[in-house]
Amino acid sequence: ALLLLRGVSGSNATNTIIDSPAPEQFRIFETKFVANPPRSPLGLCEGDCDKDDECADGLICHQRDENEEVPGCTGGGSDSSLTDYCI
Repeated sequence: ALLLLRGVSGSNATNTIIDSPAPEQFRIFETKFVANPPRSPLGLCEGDCDKDDECADGLICHQRDENEEVPGCTGGGSDSSLTDYCI
């Protein structure tokens, strides 16, 4: 991803473009079945959760139907299981 960095050096404005991986919050993660029940908190796009407290802090358990997309994740639309994922 190209990032534009703006700055000021003395009285001069500077713009720098760098090539960098996308920040974590903008990445799209592939859905991943970990375990049911999970042994530790599940991360973003990981399943199979049954309730919010099985997800890492700040995530919720997204209850889904067969082949339903998982918000912010890829792979849910082709998943015919009833696996629920943390988002």
